[in-house]
Amino acid sequence: MYPEALRIAVQELSVAKFRHNRSFEDFFATVKSMGQKKFWEVMDLFKREIETFVFEYKRTNGVEQAARELFRKVLCKQIPYSMLDLCEFVVAYEKTERSLEKRCRHAVDLHGDSYCDFFDSLPVVGKELMSQKSWSQAELQCFWNRLDPKWKTFVEGENYVWMQLKDAAKEYVSADIL
Repeated sequence: MYPEALRIAVQELSVAKFRHNRSFEDFFATVKSMGQKKFWEVMDLFKREIETFVFEYKRTNGVEQAARELFRKVLCKQIPYSMLDLCEFVVAYEKTERSLEKRCRHAVDLHGDSYCDFFDSLPVVGKELMSQKSWSQAELQCFWNRLDPKWKTFVEGENYVWMQLKDAAKEYVSADIL
């Protein structure tokens, strides 16, 4: 039904994508976590991109676009970080997400997917939450009450922040190599 050349090309593409994914995962497994000071500097840049794409432009895929824009700016040398720095940021993001979950989980009354979504987005607004080892429910509520309503809505949403950052890393590391 399809020309043989097309069938072969599709098979080769499938194998190449598999090899690319595996090679990227092997590379990414070796990336170290970024230090906290640098992490929060990059987070401020990322947060500005989120403000632009999610709140200003009102994009439904704003987090994806914010992540891609952050990596694009590195590729185009518009910000003073390397591609490896941003990969370290992605690793540190996941580490920060886990740390915040440990510090706050006993004070959060969420379950299942909502629980995961909350902690996935919390690092974007959670610098203050990293200042102590544990938070009571009252302290976390006080933090939440001070948070700008737009950021509350953001944290409560399904943003897949870490996944969007890692996908952007894969795309832009590849572009950097080419």
